[in-house]
Amino acid sequence: MKNQLKNLLILVTLFSFMMSCQDEETMVSPDLADADSQSLFQDGQDDFMIPAKVQEQIDQTFEFWAKNFADADLQPVGIEKPKKITDESKRQAIMDNILAPGSHYATYDGESLSSMKVFQVKEMSNSGRFTQATRQTMDSRLQVGQGYALFKWKYKGTEFSTIYVYDENGFVYEPMAASIAIKKDNIDPNARTNWIQNFDLLWVWGGKRGEVKITHSSTCSGSLLNDHSGWSTAYMSLGSAQAEILPNGANTYKGSASWGYAWATSPITVSVTTDWGASGTYQGINWNGKVNASISGTLGSSGKATGFDVIGC
Repeated sequence: MKNQLKNLLILVTLFSFMMSCQDEETMVSPDLADADSQSLFQDGQDDFMIPAKVQEQIDQTFEFWAKNFADADLQPVGIEKPKKITDESKRQAIMDNILAPGSHYATYDGESLSSMKVFQVKEMSNSGRFTQATRQTMDSRLQVGQGYALFKWKYKGTEFSTIYVYDENGFVYEPMAASIAIKKDNIDPNARTNWIQNFDLLWVWGGKRGEVKITHSSTCSGSLLNDHSGWSTAYMSLGSAQAEILPNGANTYKGSASWGYAWATSPITVSVTTDWGASGTYQGINWNGKVNASISGTLGSSGKATGFDVIGC
């Protein structure tokens, strides 16, 4: 009897050790967020060819990634198993998978490769608000009849998968691409326009995603300032962007302005506001009113800046 109990104890210990190793391996080599979602990609289940236009976009994306992110820890591996969203239940299952606790998203400041990080939803402190806002975004974009495929990525040597949704025109939604926006500066140092900010926000999948433009100009009589003004514009698809410029002070020869911008991928929110109670002196000009910018959220790409500009005659 003692030997039987001893053998049983050894088996229980061995089984517990095997289970802990399996859990550890799952954490080290994450795949799809939910094992049940593997049914979304069963071989032979409503295979759906990727249209030529979509394939061209995918190829361009890999070229773009190699050019801009060759030294990043995050790298695309490939796309496989294209399927079709045949009914509402499958549409809901795809959204559930993309928002599962183990699903992957990224954060990036749009400029520095060292800022690019990959997170799982369960690691977020505000995951509830994130999943609610992201589901609203997906619910408005994902439709029955669209295609979806398995997109494989590698981050710091570990491979994981996301779901890429597309239609005949190309990209519809994929969590990594939706999280990453690239900032491209458009300011020409030889331009006569006094651009304070002028940059595009680009999709990983190609094309323009948004922009931020702020300019400050003046009208003069010789060296005397008659007037100065500014304008700003900002937008972002699958995200938000705001910009503001406030001409807020002048003397005989030059005028000052406070400016600010904020941009972010969904579901991060941005806010650019004017504080009319603020005042001070900048380069000898008394000013009243300041532009402030803020960002609320942690997952995705975002950027903000504020400052003053002086223009003279």
